[in-house]
Amino acid sequence: MSEKNTRVWLEDHNGQIPAIDDFHQQVIEMLEEGIAPLKDIADIIMLDPGMSIALLQKTNARLKKSRRPVADTIHTAMGMLGLPAITKLIHQLATLGNFSSNKATSDRFRQLLSQSHHAIAQLNIYAKLQGLQRIDDTRTAMLLHNIGEMYACLHDPDKYQSYHRQLYSKPDQSDLVSQVFGFDFLHLGILLSQQWALPDLLIESYKSQKNQSRKSSLIHLAGELAKQAELGWYHKSMLLAQINCASFLNLTTINTRQHIQSAALAAAKKSTISGIFPAAARLILLPDIDRPAVVKKPAVEKPQSVEVQSLGVQSIGAQMKALLQSSKATQSLIINLLLNYLFKDMGFSRVVLMTLSSDRKTLETRTGKGLDEGSSFLKLQLQIANAGLLKSLLLKPQALCLNASNYRKYESSLPGIFKATCLCDNFALMSIFIGNKPIGLIYCDRSVSGKAIDKATYDEFKTSIMTTSKALVFLAKRNTQSAA
Repeated sequence: MSEKNTRVWLEDHNGQIPAIDDFHQQVIEMLEEGIAPLKDIADIIMLDPGMSIALLQKTNARLKKSRRPVADTIHTAMGMLGLPAITKLIHQLATLGNFSSNKATSDRFRQLLSQSHHAIAQLNIYAKLQGLQRIDDTRTAMLLHNIGEMYACLHDPDKYQSYHRQLYSKPDQSDLVSQVFGFDFLHLGILLSQQWALPDLLIESYKSQKNQSRKSSLIHLAGELAKQAELGWYHKSMLLAQINCASFLNLTTINTRQHIQSAALAAAKKSTISGIFPAAARLILLPDIDRPAVVKKPAVEKPQSVEVQSLGVQSIGAQMKALLQSSKATQSLIINLLLNYLFKDMGFSRVVLMTLSSDRKTLETRTGKGLDEGSSFLKLQLQIANAGLLKSLLLKPQALCLNASNYRKYESSLPGIFKATCLCDNFALMSIFIGNKPIGLIYCDRSVSGKAIDKATYDEFKTSIMTTSKALVFLAKRNTQSAA
């Protein structure tokens, strides 16, 4: 149905993708001067989908008729056409300024082009990590990978603007394009690629991932990540895109994230497109991401003579009771039991204890479960004055559970550094007290499984922390009485 709807829509919206005025003018001047090498001209054309498509279509239409392999790079296409034909073709090509007088449409098209350039920067990093040397064909395919959305933006602007508004309010709606257009941009990209005789690698990159070659897989991964970055760096679909990249590149998520951020910054610095908002501008970088911690706090002491795992009971209440019956119970052992229970018994992916400083001005990670050595959580330090929603949780014993359906509601109240650290929209938070004195926050998420935290799990999460608080109060009273 989607393919049929795409064909019907395309028949009613026949057209082309214009060139960006600035790039087009640069190429015109280089051609008219007659002294620039073809390679330099090709390098500019490779920044522009409109000129690239026109050159590839002109070259490959003839090659396909004679059943010869098509040109898969701009450099190859230009070598086959020759300078006079190239000059004539570029002069005839429409530009964005002439094509559309609608500022919103023009701005959105330039933003989509910025997204493609960001994807190319991501691709360059991935290819280097994979040991790929010659990737001009892959860069060409990456530039054109998003032509379906670009075409819809230009040729059905009202419907596209409606889609775009809904996308920003609900970034994780995977079927939103089909809801608005009746087809998806992937099918439109395939039809346009076939109609314009574009390279086979581009068409292959639209296939399901399991049927893709290494190059087309990299195109798919870089394109998806650049798309999600346009919506922000801290939502569920973005996290999944980073996890998929890490898995394909065989790197840790932390290392992959660093490469991804570097590529985004590089793309922003090189961009010459006017009126765009680079994806890197949405990126909140941790200020100490590359600096060692000045002072390393001692970890919460681990059980020695009291073995929490061997208590032989399941409920947190029974485990706490058994621990408190020992004269060697300490605050550290009680908290360690809680963290183990949340991580092992309840199956959370990451469990983090964040504690208040003695002057109550900062909140920082003390210890955690499920954190790798490079985890940003280990360096997390928040100023309470700027902690937003986290500060509110410390006013009294209370909890909050965030998921895909309510994350947008609370997102603006979460500190930027905290969002950059957890990169997850599926987590639970609760303050932990000793009597009426807050000692910190417990954070738990499902970042690995992606499974939502249901009501029963959330209730058990709250119960376990309230039980721990009671145990801490009991221990404090017992120690006071012993001291007396």
